[in-house]
Amino acid sequence: MASIHTKKRKNSVKYYIVYRITGSDGKKHLKWYPCKDKNEARLLLDDVAQAEKEDREYKPQESSAYSKKVKDYSQMSVKDLVLKYANEYAEWEARTYHANMGLIRNYIIPFIGDYPILEVDTPFLMEYYADLQTKKAVPGNHLSEPGYISARTIRDINKILSPAFRYAIFLRLIPSNPVSGLKLPKIEKNPRKRWSEEDFIRAITVCQDGDLKLMMCLMVNCTLRSGELFGLTWDCISLKKSPDDSEPSIVHVKKELARLNKSAIEATKTKIYLTFPNMKLNAETVEVLKKPKTQQSIRSVFLSPQVRDLLIEHKAVQTQWKQEIGSAYQDFDLVLAQENGRPYTHGMVSKKFKRFCKENNFPEVDFYSLRHTGATAKYRISKNIKAVQRDMGDKSSNVLLEHYLDAVDEDRQESTITMGNNIFSKLDESTQDNES
Repeated sequence: MASIHTKKRKNSVKYYIVYRITGSDGKKHLKWYPCKDKNEARLLLDDVAQAEKEDREYKPQESSAYSKKVKDYSQMSVKDLVLKYANEYAEWEARTYHANMGLIRNYIIPFIGDYPILEVDTPFLMEYYADLQTKKAVPGNHLSEPGYISARTIRDINKILSPAFRYAIFLRLIPSNPVSGLKLPKIEKNPRKRWSEEDFIRAITVCQDGDLKLMMCLMVNCTLRSGELFGLTWDCISLKKSPDDSEPSIVHVKKELARLNKSAIEATKTKIYLTFPNMKLNAETVEVLKKPKTQQSIRSVFLSPQVRDLLIEHKAVQTQWKQEIGSAYQDFDLVLAQENGRPYTHGMVSKKFKRFCKENNFPEVDFYSLRHTGATAKYRISKNIKAVQRDMGDKSSNVLLEHYLDAVDEDRQESTITMGNNIFSKLDESTQDNES
């Protein structure tokens, strides 16, 4: 099989690709094809291997379309590769595209962008990642005094470089992926604070804000993401009220609210259902209803009868309000809307929720944490992790296990009592036998 070999000279090293072909005597003979350097040897290896497979001598003038790329790509830089991957191959939606282009612009191009990809190996990237951890992060929209580049940012950079170098292998520009096997910095996990079921029950009994109460109930019942909650439209909700509640009411999660960069939308194939009119002139971003990021996020979730009744009541109040306010109401068919009909944002609801917690002496948690509360409650009831995963819209149950489910003390205590009855009860029998 064709392979690269070296021959040491006095002041240099010569590179060859060695392969076998059948000679005029009918026997296999070694052929040594000289290369000008290691990079050329790597790039030509597959073509020489193909010639060996066809049992013919490799001739440069018969080079394949791939070999013709050698001159163009042999010095391709990391910058050229990641931009080529991002713009020609990656299937990012607008929000991911905008975030990743920021990482490329701020942390990849300035540090390693000029290096030829053929000079990038695993030790090189290990040193690069270690160096990043000593650098200050680039200020963002909400960072006036940023700290050092975080482990999470480095892991996000790795999520760009790894597929980009795989793309280079696909193009047959490099023989292997230098990112494979890299040890990445660990993220310090700070468990998200969340309400217990008792906290949530007390909250919905004392909450006087109809919109906030409905939001909290939908988050826990449907285990929604914030964007999915604020992106709900009435055509996504099937409200069925039968005397015996035999017909289920369903929330169909198929849209989400997001604020996206306009240029990122244009650069990607993000599916946009509705673009809201901008309140500011010449804004770089726009609020939209878009298709969820992953296919798993598109799902249907059953509504409890009580939450269904809340929605029916809410719809009646909303309809009456539309009639009273008339043309001043901007009707986008949103389930949850401000008084003028425009969508709520996560920031608005977060402030409203934190104020409610403070005024009523509740543990202060993020509004999003109600998704965690709902996931834990559903698993305690069903004991079916796949059912909960389906309601969450997550790709795998590992995400659910690692990030959402909480270990409830009552469950732990109950399992200990059950273990005592089934296993350790034998201790009592042995004690009685010894006493007798």
